Amino acid sequence: MKRWLVGALFILSPVVSAQTSLHAPMAVVVPAPPAIDPPALFVKAPVLTTWKDGSTRIPIYYLETHKKNAPSRDAFAMQMAVRLKVLTAQSGYENCAAICVAHHNPRAWSAVVTTVKSQSMCLVVDVCPEGYKLSNADIHSHIHQSLYKPNAVDRKFLAREYQSKDLILTIPDEFSEEDYMRTGYMVSEHSLWFQAGKNQVRKVWDLPATTSSATH
Repeated sequence: MKRWLVGALFILSPVVSAQTSLHAPMAVVVPAPPAIDPPALFVKAPVLTTWKDGSTRIPIYYLETHKKNAPSRDAFAMQMAVRLKVLTAQSGYENCAAICVAHHNPRAWSAVVTTVKSQSMCLVVDVCPEGYKLSNADIHSHIHQSLYKPNAVDRKFLAREYQSKDLILTIPDEFSEEDYMRTGYMVSEHSLWFQAGKNQVRKVWDLPATTSSATH
């Protein structure tokens, strides 16, 4: 499941600061991806910003930034899918990013990957590196198991009737209702999917059975 933050300006450094706005997304200055394994990556991830809804506060953690050349958005999403699959497999969390395209090069793509350390949802931040703009699609991963024990973050977003459950049943290869609210890709353990509404769902790619974490 995914949700999103619209129109944010983020300056990333060892100490993260953030300003939110309801206007169009602006440029972001991002550090180089840390050269550490995914489990440590999640432990050391800095807080990019905080999602607020009434008394609920959810930190959104910055993981890494990817910039790659690809002939199409689908092709870039395939490259990102391999990495997101690894991050989810090794952390157990959903991860997500808005897909961005360079202002003056339609074959140059980027994505700023974040997580809220949840098994059931990810908050997409509409942010692009400097020189890129939103492509009007995002990408997020789903966990690989169909039954999970909700953590504290999961329980903040579960429907009331599920909040007291010890185990939650999910269908990793299907989009959630919230996913359909905005165009985007979904990475499951086995496949990359795309949707632009419930009547426009297609499988983009069958992911390799095994992947390497050294994709960036």
